[in-house]
Amino acid sequence: MEDLAVTLGNIQPIIIFSMLISLWVIESFIPYFAPSPGRKKMRRRNLVMVLISFAVNALAGLYVNEVIQFTARHQFGLLNLLNLPNAVSLTAGMLLIDMWDYGFHLLQHHIPLFWRFHRVHHSDTELDASSSLRFHPFDIILQTFGWTFMFTLLGISGLCFMIYFTFYILLIFFQHANIKIPHFIDYYGSYVFSTPGWHKMHHAAERPLTDSHYGDVFTFWDRIFKTGGPVDVEHIQFGIEYFRHDDDQSVKNMLLMPFKPLYPDSK
Repeated sequence: MEDLAVTLGNIQPIIIFSMLISLWVIESFIPYFAPSPGRKKMRRRNLVMVLISFAVNALAGLYVNEVIQFTARHQFGLLNLLNLPNAVSLTAGMLLIDMWDYGFHLLQHHIPLFWRFHRVHHSDTELDASSSLRFHPFDIILQTFGWTFMFTLLGISGLCFMIYFTFYILLIFFQHANIKIPHFIDYYGSYVFSTPGWHKMHHAAERPLTDSHYGDVFTFWDRIFKTGGPVDVEHIQFGIEYFRHDDDQSVKNMLLMPFKPLYPDSK
């Protein structure tokens, strides 16, 4: 099992970059929404943020892996104590990770300090594959601290971590890509997974919609906790109203965005 985790870890960067490039090419030729005239410049800016995110995530992944190895050696955590069959432990682990991420994502929207960093991701006024990893470095660091506690508490295995997060990152690219998939696939798929249509509602400029559809991979939690809602992507506007100016979208100002006023009336 550990050999499989190592193999997946080695090929993960190839899988991720292949997915990102493929979606970028597809949406360039058959976009869902017509990109604005300045979108090419914004995609270049987003790419810088994506590269920063890759670097921070790589370091975070090394740290989280050490936490997981320490937890496994000392048999800490719920799943280690239960000693379940491998398939059951993997399935339970991925569901528990996703439920934790749902809760943390909700906190990112409702704790002002967390929202300051997380709004960098939400301030993109158009969505495409370049929006997927447009995260502030400290947003990633805060999430990593949460994972440290969660992996120790739950006893998540290295293989579970690799499988979940490989799928999670690939799905993030797909969710944000400016590509339209058949309605019936998006509609029925959203009963289990956070499909592109389901997730794009989370990027609506209208705050009640922004504070919904929190599930990263699965939609179970949104349905259980009543934070999901109707999907109508073609009639929403993306972004944050008070960060629409071109200057707000520079790499420098994205990195400084957490230190700017929290709400427009305080700006």
